[in-house]
Amino acid sequence: MAGVATEGPGAGKGARLRAVCVVPLVRLLGGVADLARRRGRYETSAGLFHAGRAIAERWLGPAHPEVAVLLNNMGVLFKYRGHFAEGWEAYRQALTITEATLGPRHPRVAVIYHNLAGLAHEEGRHAVAEPYARRGLELREQAVGPDHPDVAADLAALAAILDGQGRHDEAERLYRRALEVFEKRLGCEHEDLAVTLNNLAALCQTTGRLTEAEQLYERALAIKQKVLGARHPEVGVTLNNLAVLQRQRGRSAAARLLYRRALSIFEARLGAHHPRTATCRANHRKLLREAAASGDDLSSHSGGQLDERSST
Repeated sequence: MAGVATEGPGAGKGARLRAVCVVPLVRLLGGVADLARRRGRYETSAGLFHAGRAIAERWLGPAHPEVAVLLNNMGVLFKYRGHFAEGWEAYRQALTITEATLGPRHPRVAVIYHNLAGLAHEEGRHAVAEPYARRGLELREQAVGPDHPDVAADLAALAAILDGQGRHDEAERLYRRALEVFEKRLGCEHEDLAVTLNNLAALCQTTGRLTEAEQLYERALAIKQKVLGARHPEVGVTLNNLAVLQRQRGRSAAARLLYRRALSIFEARLGAHHPRTATCRANHRKLLREAAASGDDLSSHSGGQLDERSST
């Protein structure tokens, strides 16, 4: 019939061949993009993700599971860049595709729920984040058991959300459970361990245990600098928090230096308008204003802490 495309006996074979050729390329681009994101090279990461998505959608179709993987990882990148609306859209598309193609209890669904919780938490919407975090934890425990590092990441993520709601005792128990698993399964110099140490330190700081908080921050900072490099944005997170702590302890000179280091990292790697840059800048300016007004008697200064979540 004129104008109607028909498929011959080799059409199915051609589709399989395209998948065999395209899937490794898409995964390679996605893997390199995610590595660039972990190293704080966000512009490079975005370009690679968009290229991989364009190839996957053209040759595999827009509802293919590989497209969902890219969308999920793009959502993580959007969160780190402070592009929250784009992050929600990417995660929701990823969830729709994954549940339709792999089923609602697949481990990849747990990953997306984990990341949805992280995005809501980053926006400060803890009540929205909690059900996502609990659903992701439930699915992941069913898939891999309670002592897997991915489950520990879910525990730490839920802990951060509970901490944000003021449920400090419950949050601390989850943080310490997560730390045990990370140290046992990943060793003592891993990014996920450092993230959880930072967040536990913030909890200790909030509850008045300043000496313990400082020790935890220093350990987190040492791991991050070794694993991620001295100019990574996550290093800036712990520098900012250490500055807040030093100000609480009356060490204004040390706090100024830490704020400046953190702000330099955030401005260079995240840009002047990123939420983390804004928080750190506000902390630093408040410190300087109060120093001018009170002759540097700033021991009561309380700045904005930054916490983190690992994203799978």
